[in-house]
Amino acid sequence: MFGNKLTMLMRDVIPRGGWNALSNFLACLSVPRIGSPISFYCGQFRLQEFYMPGMESGMRKKFLAFCYPNDVPDNKKEVEIDLQYWGSTTTFLVFSGQEKIEGCVQFIEKKIGGKIPAEFGHVVDSIDGGKEASAVPKGTYSEIYRCRRSRELHGKDSVLVVAMLFKAIWAKVIQTGIEYSYITFDPDNHALRNLYLRKLAFKDPKITLQFGNNAKPWGLLYADWADVDRNLASRGPNSFLLATWIRQGLKQKNPRFPAVKTDLPISEDDAVLFAQVVRPVHTRATAPRNDALPERNPTRSFS
Repeated sequence: MFGNKLTMLMRDVIPRGGWNALSNFLACLSVPRIGSPISFYCGQFRLQEFYMPGMESGMRKKFLAFCYPNDVPDNKKEVEIDLQYWGSTTTFLVFSGQEKIEGCVQFIEKKIGGKIPAEFGHVVDSIDGGKEASAVPKGTYSEIYRCRRSRELHGKDSVLVVAMLFKAIWAKVIQTGIEYSYITFDPDNHALRNLYLRKLAFKDPKITLQFGNNAKPWGLLYADWADVDRNLASRGPNSFLLATWIRQGLKQKNPRFPAVKTDLPISEDDAVLFAQVVRPVHTRATAPRNDALPERNPTRSFS
């Protein structure tokens, strides 16, 4: 889906250690069309970037209906909670030919003195009673939030829409210089966890969160974008094609990340900090915060 026969032939004759360099080279040969604001087409789909405070009222209604549908409990409360982030939120929407929203993701930048959604979570104890092992690097952070695709999409269309959303995120990472991005997910959704860890090279700090008084546990992952830039293309044949496709067409191609990073354990003095540690709760509730892939249960919802 993301490469032609020549691309695959070149990949197959070069040792895996050279795949990332080849991916960057092939991306440099593409026509640079994607700048700021981010917008591009792929097949029948179109992706467009929006800044929430400036979103036109009609488009905002479409966005709210897609991300906070009426069948979600307390959807109005969810909107009220998310309003606090809109000033630092970039929203990407994927449309079909009928201007119907087929996918959405938000990129929330952490500002000085502010918090991103994951930082309002409470770290949950591990089952054996000890705090879960974790190491979250210091640096500039964002959160990938409200990642969702239409329930009516299936097969290649579903894969393509999700890939378009992450292409947009990569373009925004390059533009902003953000070093890390959190994402939370339903730990019962094994397909979603596989997507983030194996396909998109996210890292697992082994942290489980709860939000407010809700007993629902959430998994936390983060992307180290410098590591993604160095290694995603070398993870496997399909990852090479995906990484090359994500890089193609961007006007700004080279991310600028610090050369040296230091991994530090979570501490209560850390700027990237979660609230208190709470006792484990095993009651399961529905509603994944990010819903890019279907759950095994056909009934799907999110919060």
